[in-house]
Amino acid sequence: MTFAGQNCWNGHGGVEYGSPAGNLTASDCEALCAKDAGCSCAVYCSERKDCKAAGGMCWFRSECVPAKFEKDSATKDFTTYVKDAQPT
Repeated sequence: MTFAGQNCWNGHGGVEYGSPAGNLTASDCEALCAKDAGCSCAVYCSERKDCKAAGGMCWFRSECVPAKFEKDSATKDFTTYVKDAQPT
């Protein structure tokens, strides 16, 4: 499932997992998470200045709970892709 305008990290619906990756498209980010059994969601950003400079950034997360994702004006440039989303 896709959660546009939402971010996920420690204390905000997920646990940081692995190392972030740059120079990726949204599809690349989602695919890398899909291939990794320990990754339950991935956060992608391409529109913020720092994300554009990196060519699109992807952060991997485990233990993702969509109901706890941060969703406010600060997260508008993030999209979180969840592999097996539970109902919120």
